[in-house]
Amino acid sequence: MRIAINFLFLLMSLTVLAQKDDGSYTVLKHVNIIDVNGSPIQTDMAVIINGNRISSIEKTSKAKIPKNALIIDARNKFLIPGLWDMHVHVFNNISKTPPDTNDFSMYIANGVTGIREMWTKMESMPEVNRWRKQAYELPGTVPRIGAVGTMVDGFPSQWTNSDTATMEVSARQIVQQIKAAGIDFVKTYNRLPRKAYFAIADECKKQNIPFAGHIPNRILLKEAADAGQRSVEHLTGSRIVFEDDCENFIAETKKELKDSIAVNSSIVPIIEQALELCDHDKAFAIFRYMAEKNVWHCPTMVLYKRFATDSLVIVNDPRLKYISSSEKASWMKATGSRLRRKASPDYLNRALAQVLQMKKAGINFLAGTDFDNPYLYPGFSLHDELQLFVDAGFSPLEALQTATINPAKFLGAIDSLGTIEKGKIADMVLLDANPLTAIHNTQRINAVFVNGKYLSKETLQAMLDKAAAFVNKK
Repeated sequence: MRIAINFLFLLMSLTVLAQKDDGSYTVLKHVNIIDVNGSPIQTDMAVIINGNRISSIEKTSKAKIPKNALIIDARNKFLIPGLWDMHVHVFNNISKTPPDTNDFSMYIANGVTGIREMWTKMESMPEVNRWRKQAYELPGTVPRIGAVGTMVDGFPSQWTNSDTATMEVSARQIVQQIKAAGIDFVKTYNRLPRKAYFAIADECKKQNIPFAGHIPNRILLKEAADAGQRSVEHLTGSRIVFEDDCENFIAETKKELKDSIAVNSSIVPIIEQALELCDHDKAFAIFRYMAEKNVWHCPTMVLYKRFATDSLVIVNDPRLKYISSSEKASWMKATGSRLRRKASPDYLNRALAQVLQMKKAGINFLAGTDFDNPYLYPGFSLHDELQLFVDAGFSPLEALQTATINPAKFLGAIDSLGTIEKGKIADMVLLDANPLTAIHNTQRINAVFVNGKYLSKETLQAMLDKAAAFVNKK
């Protein structure tokens, strides 16, 4: 309930603007509907879309088809809700280059109809609002932008273009500024001091704005849960530690912290946390506590997969055709030394094992990719993340939930998004094969519906072709 209240103001962009009835109808006949709540597949159904809403779902034999409706024969096809990537970076705040709106078409062509933007500067909100308006007025050109957050780090910040807070007063002031700018949530980051972090948490409660992001190095997982942090990104705070790597992890962590945190006779929080997490029973108890506090996790496992993959595979990925030459050069510069190393699956395997342990403890998950990190691809990498959930031990249905119903619940928009039901917004993906049989079938996209607009397979391919042609001209 608290999540729904915290994100209630998002419904203006998510649903109110989306209520549109232009008198047009689209009908999918003979389709199989995947119920991401877990009920059996509804077979041979007719889904009638009026404007941008699902107006009726009936057995095809019983459906009343409106006159002049666009009829789509979806026999032997499977319908799922539109997918969400819950950790993206549309704004290139590290490189300080303008947003690459060419990425939007790649999200949509991959069935990603919604995104959560994780680093928006306050002055960028007018641009976000223009995109949100465009998503309503020109559906199919921009994915639904469910939430945007401003990153707040300690000083000196890890990234030079970050907003920072070091004391309680400055932390409260920046939360107030973020709220006034119309930002949807505060994103906490690695170097926040304890006083600043807890001041942000308290001020967010007073301002009725959520906070999410990294768990800073000085904060324990239980402390973050008690403070009200709504989601944790990249498994921060736990850092994929198990007994086979604990000794090395703690030694490396001490070395990493030497320049930014004084390591004296007392154990700093991040190492104290590592010692606890090296014990599986203690780790499970911590994860269980976070589940009880309703702290969601967005593990972005695709980040770890990059360096568990042979470098020749990475640099010859066919999806590089959607990336400009300048961007590819910057990727190689940023990651070249790591890519030249022999691929090691150990780190990824530990991430998968930890995610499964968290799942068993009852933690809820969100699918996210952390694009635009090197060798990640808008839209495409979300499907890679879904496969990694299955590799970790999730069922295909559970993996699919992380990108459909779970984001809708997290954002407080389950009344309008996240499932295929009468009255909900028609953000949907039509597949040529059953994703519950094999999760990679989410990539077999036949059509996408964005705010009710039908985009055929041919239209989606044209969008991808245009995206590739655009970057090749740069």
